[in-house]
Amino acid sequence: RRFSLFEEELYVNGYIDKDYNFKPDYGNKDDLAAISHILIKKGYFNKRIFPKNVELKPVEVRKFIDFRYNASVDKQFRNLNDKPDLIAAFIDSHYWVEKLPTS
Repeated sequence: RRFSLFEEELYVNGYIDKDYNFKPDYGNKDDLAAISHILIKKGYFNKRIFPKNVELKPVEVRKFIDFRYNASVDKQFRNLNDKPDLIAAFIDSHYWVEKLPTS
């Protein structure tokens, strides 16, 4: 349910179209990469992958986001790995991300 609310917000804010395809407008890749980091921190994904019981890594979440929305935010995602100040600035300027429920 939380993820469907998140996807609705992606649509309303112009990041994806009605068919869940990423809209490659200016700045959207950077934003989607920041959003991916935020979702990981908010606990939107399980910590472990079953049946192998291995730890889910952030890069695997990014790959899921890329596949789900036909996007390619690898470079932008990696650029934000050690820049929590940029992610915090994104949250400050995009209120809808801050109000997403946590786990």
